[in-house]
Formats: sequence, structure tokens, C-alpha cells
Amino acid sequence: MSPLTYLLVFEAKVSSLNEIIENQSALISYSFVLGLQSIMLLLLITQCKFIRISKDHITLYNPLLPLLFRRYNWENFDSYTTVMEHSRGGEHEAIWLIKNDRIKVRFSSFYYSNYQKLKREVPLKRKGKYSASPLRQFGSIVFGLKIK
Repeated sequence: MSPLTYLLVFEAKVSSLNEIIENQSALISYSFVLGLQSIMLLLLITQCKFIRISKDHITLYNPLLPLLFRRYNWENFDSYTTVMEHSRGGEHEAIWLIKNDRIKVRFSSFYYSNYQKLKREVPLKRKGKYSASPLRQFGSIVFGLKIK
């Protein structure tokens, strides 16, 4: 629980939900904090994953909800490319698994300490190194823009 949530839940001295609804500033504060935490939880659920690579497939597991996993056969991909992804902390190498010139799966050295091992185990044809601006990378990752 974040300190902000603690303050709102335990220190705000609100006795009922009706009191929050009637007090507009309290309603805005609670909505903001709960919305922000919902976004963070959603990002954690969708972006945080364990990766297992076998000779036949790659499996992505969600550590919070292990029953939510995705398995892709290697035949589902055309190739892979390495990319230097930009972040506030600098640049980090990532692998993008490609199907029809779009990213299907990606994993980065920023998130995975065993990135080099994962990279060696990918049995796909390497398409080379992809170089793009941070804005183009964002568009490819979030909006599914084609990789040129």
C-alpha cells in the first residue's frame, strides 16, 4: 500500500462513503489515487511476465495470476530483431519477435537479468538490428505500427 493510499484510507477521518461523495474535493482525491493505482496494477498485470523458452514454443506467464499465460509456437513468428529501446535510464537492448512486420512479443535487458540466455535460446532467423526513434518505437509497441 502506498503512503498516499494509507493517508486517504486511514488518516482522512471519513466515516462513510456518502461523506466522500458529498465532499467534492475528497471525491476527486480518492478518484485520482484509486485511478492511478488501478493504472499501475494494470501495467503490472500486462507488462510483468515470466518467460520460458523451449525448442517448440515460448510461454509468457503472469507472476500475479499464473493461470493467465500465453504460449506461442515458434512457427507463429517470421523472425526476430534486436532493438536499442530508449528509457529515462538510458538505452537497453531488446528482442522483438515479429509476425507480418508487427511486434508480437518483446523482452528487454532492462527487465530480465537473464536476457542474454533468453536471446541465445530464440531459434528464429534474426532480421538484423532495428533502428528507430523513441517515438517510432513507442508507436510500434503500443499501437502496433509496422516495423520498416
